[in-house]
Amino acid sequence: MMKTIYLIAFRGIGGLEDGGLEDTPPLIRTGHVGMAFEKSRRPIFAFRPTEEAVAKIGGYALALVHLKNGNTLPGCLYEDYNQFRYAYRYANSMSSDSDPKTTVYRYAHSVADDEYVRIRSLANQWLGSPPESFIYSFPGSGGENCAKFLARFGLPVFGGTGKMKPFMEAMIPHSELWIPEE
Repeated sequence: MMKTIYLIAFRGIGGLEDGGLEDTPPLIRTGHVGMAFEKSRRPIFAFRPTEEAVAKIGGYALALVHLKNGNTLPGCLYEDYNQFRYAYRYANSMSSDSDPKTTVYRYAHSVADDEYVRIRSLANQWLGSPPESFIYSFPGSGGENCAKFLARFGLPVFGGTGKMKPFMEAMIPHSELWIPEE
């Protein structure tokens, strides 16, 4: 019998080189991808820099500059449902003639029962307490971002690079819109 793991993702608006980061949550700028397990919308497990590393470097604006310059930070698997809900609301606040890059999509990936159990067990084990080897970086900088981290579970990394634009372009044709619980 097969079970479903959902990949939940949005592209992000870009503009990492622009100011105003304090007004826009960083994941809205970069895009984000996580996973959820069948029959539940929560949690959405997603990989990003640790809160401690972000605080140590001086906050999200400086962390994004640090990462954009090819550096790495310690990473962790978090429960990020609220990040995806925020992206959904952000996309829906755009005018109807715009192309909201934060539109959130859901891709259904079928796995065998034993694989589902293995992936869910790993996600629960890693949630909030990463092994020292989890290094976050933007693609091409020696670590993993949220998209490339999916490979640790044996899940698809659409587009192959971890870059959000090719990831989303490859995933969207096989996906449906994601709508949060309110």
